[in-house]
Amino acid sequence: MPTLSTPSRPKEAKLFRNNRSQAVRIPVEFELPGDRVLIHREGGKLIIEAVTRPTNIVELLAEWRKEAPLGPEDQGYLLDTNIISDVIRSPDGLAARRIEQVGPKEIFTSIIVASELRYGCAKKGSPKLLTKVEGILETIPVLPLDIPADAEYGGIRAELEATGQPIGMNDLLIAAHAYALGLTLVTNNTREFSRIRSLNVENWLER
Repeated sequence: MPTLSTPSRPKEAKLFRNNRSQAVRIPVEFELPGDRVLIHREGGKLIIEAVTRPTNIVELLAEWRKEAPLGPEDQGYLLDTNIISDVIRSPDGLAARRIEQVGPKEIFTSIIVASELRYGCAKKGSPKLLTKVEGILETIPVLPLDIPADAEYGGIRAELEATGQPIGMNDLLIAAHAYALGLTLVTNNTREFSRIRSLNVENWLER
């Protein structure tokens, strides 16, 4: 956390007190960014430092991820491709704000979703888009497809085909992945995923 530079000569400032706190009116030449500061003592000095905040959802996720667990514990949310795509397009949009509300410990995505995102980059041939995709995939844990997702996939696919309501192959894998891990699937495609019995589905792009 950077210490703010100050004029070489100290300047007197007025101190205000009440029964519970103190406030100081800082001269304008001691400019402070943002609206929060960190205060601590070093010897006989009182040090005031700026509190730097992430400027977008990707930076916020990266900061959170430093202390977040590496995998789910039968709770949390698995983000579908269209949700992550929206976060990339609209870093301050509905999905990004919902991620910030939920917090880092419950946000994940699937290797299938990561594959779809990378396919989109390859198809468009956009280095700029690839940089954005890689940036967000570095901050949201990408979960490998593992046992028992294979068993869930088989059961879900057979049930949907029996009722004449099949869904896309990648969507099947994503649904099976979320179901096997006990995660809520966050998607803008609730129409298809709601066909899967007992799969928890939410749409963070709906107001």
